Amino acid sequence: ARGEHQVQVDYDTASATLQAKQGRAQSHLSVRLKNQGTLDASLAFPLNLSGTTAPADASMQGDINASLHDLSPLALFFPQLYQTRGRLDASWQVRGTLQRPRLSGQLTLKDGAADIPRLGIHLRETRVSLSGDGSDVLKITGRMHSGKGALDLDGSIDLRTDDTWSAALRLHGSRFELANTPEIFLLAAPDLTLDARPRTLRLDGKIDIPEGRIAPKDLARATLVSSDVVIVGSGPVSPSAKWKIYSRVQLNLGEKIHFSGFNFTGDITGNIITSDEPDRP
Repeated sequence: ARGEHQVQVDYDTASATLQAKQGRAQSHLSVRLKNQGTLDASLAFPLNLSGTTAPADASMQGDINASLHDLSPLALFFPQLYQTRGRLDASWQVRGTLQRPRLSGQLTLKDGAADIPRLGIHLRETRVSLSGDGSDVLKITGRMHSGKGALDLDGSIDLRTDDTWSAALRLHGSRFELANTPEIFLLAAPDLTLDARPRTLRLDGKIDIPEGRIAPKDLARATLVSSDVVIVGSGPVSPSAKWKIYSRVQLNLGEKIHFSGFNFTGDITGNIITSDEPDRP
């Protein structure tokens, strides 16, 4: 049925070893997937068998090499994606200490493609690169096509410590096909920046919609949910687990936005500024 994913992952061989000697452990993992890819990872780290915590400045080192040329397992994590294609390669060296691990190497996604049936769009020629040079900072770049337009991603992630990590990303593009269904067709030209820190997100920028068509379905026969319906599994969230989200985004509607529905037909234009701050209505 649509909306359900069945992903089969077969492997030829898999092995894992762990050796401990003189207060250090050496681990190794090797997996050979049938017609899908490989994974080899090794890590040496301090091991304190007395039950006490290993020193934060204890050294560690390792290597991770992976290659995945069948991206169908991604549907398990992103169920809205169908017909995923592309190649994922990773080669990393892990050095430093338990408190401040250092990564050098690269993870790349090449020739990525996927369908999003709900939006009626086909993502193609997608590439993403995450790289490190052994410092605290990882660089990220990417590009994705939809319709006749594209989006670009660039930024960095600072992994200095668990308490002070940060990420700064910019997403920008032009004439990116955001939706293409009988009800809605939109082209977007965003220019957004995202700043992330522990428990805090800030989104700023603008989204230009140069062209669009909106024809919503007739909702006259829609059934409203009764007020006595209880949603299971939506319990209260601990204050310490909440993220503070700040945003200020301007939506600019161009001269070619046509709306048809609710007894109205015509073109709409203008701009809307949306903003959000924690603890404010």
